[in-house]
Order: sequence, then structure tokens, then C-alpha cells
Amino acid sequence: MDALIDTLNEKNIPVEPTSKFFFKSFPFRVTLDADRYARYMNPAVARKNISSIWRKVGTMMVDLIEIEGEVRVRRQGGIISAYFNDVNDVFRAIEKYPKHILNVATPINDRALQAMAGDSRIEVRDQLYWNKYRWVATFKGMTTEQGQEVSDWLRQYKENNDEILDKFFLSFSNPVRVYFTDENDLFYFRVVFYEHIARIEKALLTEEIANERLSAEDACAA
Repeated sequence: MDALIDTLNEKNIPVEPTSKFFFKSFPFRVTLDADRYARYMNPAVARKNISSIWRKVGTMMVDLIEIEGEVRVRRQGGIISAYFNDVNDVFRAIEKYPKHILNVATPINDRALQAMAGDSRIEVRDQLYWNKYRWVATFKGMTTEQGQEVSDWLRQYKENNDEILDKFFLSFSNPVRVYFTDENDLFYFRVVFYEHIARIEKALLTEEIANERLSAEDACAA
């Protein structure tokens, strides 16, 4: 992952850090300016039939890259987005279209990718944890020193993000748990303490399940 970040910086391609999978399976997204690419390839044709060129660019993103893993390509207006699960395919896209890439969305490092891939258990509840928190990270056996490290990290994180206020809560119960209202905060926490976390649980409320069922029934009735 470090090699990818270094390559993007060397080529002055903007990096967009991501903490979630695209379409639940792709950690990488390459965004291409199709309009710029079309005019670069054939300005005269591009002026006359730009939509045709865009379609060809979308095909090129699939056909010209030697794909090792799954890829998904989407076009919206003059923008092509290609989603990859293999970092080698990202390098291939960079090699083929270095002047036409707007940005690359990627995990910031290998630990971030591991944290993204970690599964969360669903716990059906009547209320959120402590009536407020959607997620809880439960730790493995923890020493006093490790507990202090977690406490210090949370305090520093809160100081660096004034808007967070009380969006997480540390409980020194047995086992130690940290509760979160924001999934992004949970992600950064997982990156740092990934090896010490036993499990992540997400609260799914019975009321939410009932509302989804009613929405589905209404859709069927319509």
C-alpha cells in the first residue's frame, strides 16, 4: 500500500483516503476524466461525438487493463470510475492513464485495509448501547498499560477533533469496551488497535427492522 501512495504522490495524482469498501467489495477507486481523455485522443472526433468516445473510454477501462481480480466500471457524465479489489490493477490504470486520472481512492495503509475487512457482528436490540452508541469494540485481555494506551489515544483523538464531543465512550469493565456513534471514528480506532480487538458489534434496533418490513410491504402493495 505504501508503494501505491508513493506512486500517486510522485505523479501528483490526488489521494482520497477511504475507510469503506465501494459496493461492499472494492477497496480502490480510480476516477478518470473521460472528456479530457477523449479530446486528448482525437479532438476533432470528440467535438462531434463525445458520447461515443465516452463509451469507448468505459470499454477501455475494462479491456485494456490486464485484470487479475474483479473490476466494476461506471460512467456519470464525463467521469469514469473504475473500482478494483487488486492493487496491481490500480497500478496498471495509473500506467495507462497517468495524465487523465482525477484522483485515486485507497486505504491509507495495510492496517487500514485490514480494519476495513474486519467483520462486524449484528446485535438486535431494543435500544442503542447506553441509549446512544451504534457500535462497540470489545477488547481481548488487556494489561493496565494497554488500557492506558487506549485511554490516551481516545483523549488525543478528541483533542484533535473538537467537533467529536462525546461521540465515543470508554468502559473499563471486564472486558474493556469502547462505544462509538460514528463509524468513521470506529475505523480509525480499529486501524490503531486492530490486533487487540476481539470483536466489533453493531446495534440493529427492533424498531428499524419493523420499519424496513413495513416499507417492503408498502412497496409490494404499490
